[in-house]
Amino acid sequence: MALVDYKTAFERNIEGVCSGFFRRLVLSEYVFMWLKKGTLNFPKNFNDPIIMVGPGRNLIKFNLYNNFILGTGISPFISFLEEREAQINEYLKENHEKNINPLKTVVIFGCRYIKKDFLFHDYLMKLEEKSYITLITAFSRDQGNKVYVQNKIKENAIILSTLIEENIENIKIFISGNAKYMPQQVKDAFTEIMSEKFKDEQSAKGLMNLLQRKKQFVIDAW
Repeated sequence: MALVDYKTAFERNIEGVCSGFFRRLVLSEYVFMWLKKGTLNFPKNFNDPIIMVGPGRNLIKFNLYNNFILGTGISPFISFLEEREAQINEYLKENHEKNINPLKTVVIFGCRYIKKDFLFHDYLMKLEEKSYITLITAFSRDQGNKVYVQNKIKENAIILSTLIEENIENIKIFISGNAKYMPQQVKDAFTEIMSEKFKDEQSAKGLMNLLQRKKQFVIDAW
């Protein structure tokens, strides 16, 4: 475990809750832990559609005493993508057909800079090149105007709203990352594109709330 311990630009000391707790432990102390079931129930079949929204950024700092790494919302999705990749590879091996629909697996990733923060870049690009996924990216600081994942959702409104409308019974929409503003902004963006699809805002809100109650629209944020 890396220790989170640094100063902000305003000279405010920041210490990680978990890593700071472990730093203060002594050898004679015990720590009780348990596993908590996650909220993301990924589909088993690679043909079941899923939209994964995972913004965040990679931040690494070194000093004389420690270093830390802050993760990103994309991290919980990588193991699922690896499993889906293996399923598709097995399918293609047995069927000798290359008719995989990349729109069944949509990954929406956001960070500040493409060259600094694009975690899992090589892996995600490989999946996109193999047409296993549809990759949508937002790099908020690489241009004059800030572009976030919610902007990209609206920009790709036709593709995403059609995917949702045609798969209402089994679509999964998972959001992972910072819990402060992003989850609600992403939900609002999905509601907006569905409002345009249905030409009815109330129907769109009702659909998004229904998907959330059925655990097809899930927010796993911290």
